Amino acid sequence: STVALAGTTGTGGDETSDAELAAEMMTSRKIRSEHQFVVDDITARLATLGLVGETPVEPDVMRLARVQHLRTPITARVERRSGGVSDMDVIRVANVLHPSPAVGGTPSDPAVEWILANECFDRGWYAAPVGWTDLDGNGELRVALRSALVDESQVQLFSGAGIVADSDPDDELAETGVKLRALLDVMESAR
Repeated sequence: STVALAGTTGTGGDETSDAELAAEMMTSRKIRSEHQFVVDDITARLATLGLVGETPVEPDVMRLARVQHLRTPITARVERRSGGVSDMDVIRVANVLHPSPAVGGTPSDPAVEWILANECFDRGWYAAPVGWTDLDGNGELRVALRSALVDESQVQLFSGAGIVADSDPDDELAETGVKLRALLDVMESAR
């Protein structure tokens, strides 16, 4: 199983405000389009592995402390041969799915080429799959969407925003600030 996580709004500080913001996100043509790019891309990539990605008709909302995201769970059944083994392992699937349009753009190859040619910094572990795997090919990976690289003299924080045709650059920049607030809070409390 995997999750399409794309499309973001803030939180409002109370249940009513959160629900209103979530409802606005669910009806936003721009946000729904951004989310659907990711759902469609993941299911198409699973198909290249001979897997059928199954999704609910509608996304749900994943609420965090400072942001809310549209989320669509995607499941696919991997057939096991006799003895319980499979030709499919978590690393093979991750190599096909990563990076999703949520972190790399679409279509994937030209988007990633553009990022590599135009970004003025190394993303490091930002948006990298992190997790565990065993010798049987089982495992669980997550995408490091918000991350920090810490050394003796500096801290670099990483976050991103989904840019689509209707995106407003100022809104997208503000969104990255909201996403990074949780990391900043942790760092400030550690002083």
